[in-house]
Formats: sequence, structure tokens, C-alpha cells
Amino acid sequence: KIALADIGVIKTAMELASHSDIGIIAIAFGIIRHLSVPMLLKRKLSDCGIVSMMVQCVSQSDNEELCYECSSSMANMAEHAQNRLNLVQFGVVPCLVFLCNHTSFRVKRETARAFSLLSSSPELVGVFDEHILPHILTLLRTQEEETGRDGASTVFNISTGPEMIKLVGAMGGIAPL
Repeated sequence: KIALADIGVIKTAMELASHSDIGIIAIAFGIIRHLSVPMLLKRKLSDCGIVSMMVQCVSQSDNEELCYECSSSMANMAEHAQNRLNLVQFGVVPCLVFLCNHTSFRVKRETARAFSLLSSSPELVGVFDEHILPHILTLLRTQEEETGRDGASTVFNISTGPEMIKLVGAMGGIAPL
């Protein structure tokens, strides 16, 4: 995968992501998802501009395959702690909020994983406010175990002060935990 990235596959995937056909765009982000697995490529991918393209595409389509590839790629990139601030700056949080309400359990699972990873960075806890919390709480109420677990992890990570703990309780977030 690293050799493929070095020979221009990232650039090619970015070119494909600019296509007008949603199926081709989903394939392009599928390539990025596979490339985002090795730790050595996570940083390279977050710096190349692909994240902004994903955020833009998801905001314009609810295509399940496209949303899955993008949410999974975002979660993979968030596994690298140094990427998390970049991801937030590129606008993944509003994008992930949008994906919390997707009908696909796969999209929700990857969205919850991304939120769990992003919220594990103490410097980003402030990003998770009363506007985002209700969407995270929807992840707690899913029947899919991994989604609920990662949603609970996110709530745990952001419950750093008494105000947030009260807010979680007031919004009904204690019962699903």
C-alpha cells in the first residue's frame, strides 16, 4: 500500500473523486479507505486534501457506499493521534454529525468509531458541545454493539466536567450507558 501511494495512487484517487458519477467517487474513496489502514499513510492522506473532498461529497450525497467509504477513511485517519486536529479543522465533525443519522448501520458504526477516536484527544474535547451531543447519543441507542460501544466511549471521553455530565443526563444519555 505504501508503494502504491508512492507511485501516485493517492493523486489518481483524488482525480477520480472529482468525477461526476457517484459510483466512481465511491470507488475513489474506497481506494483511500484501503490506503488509510497503514499508520505510515494516515498522516500523508490527512495532509493531501482528500479529507476536504470527502466532507464536501458527503454533504452532497447520502449514497450508502460513498458515506461508508468516507466515514471509514475518516475513522482510519483518526487512529493517528497527530491527524485528529487536522481532521477537525478540515470539517469532519459536522460531516460526522450528519452521518449519525444515516440509515446504514455500517456508516453509523464507522461514524461512532471516528467520534470515539477524535474525542480521545483531550485538546479536542471542547469541540463536542451541546449541539453535537444529541447526535452522539443517537449512536448509543442503536442495536449494533460496536456502534453503541464507540458512542459510549465518546460520551465517556467528553464527560470531563460537571457541566457536560449534567448535560448528558439531561439529554437522556445515562440510560443507554
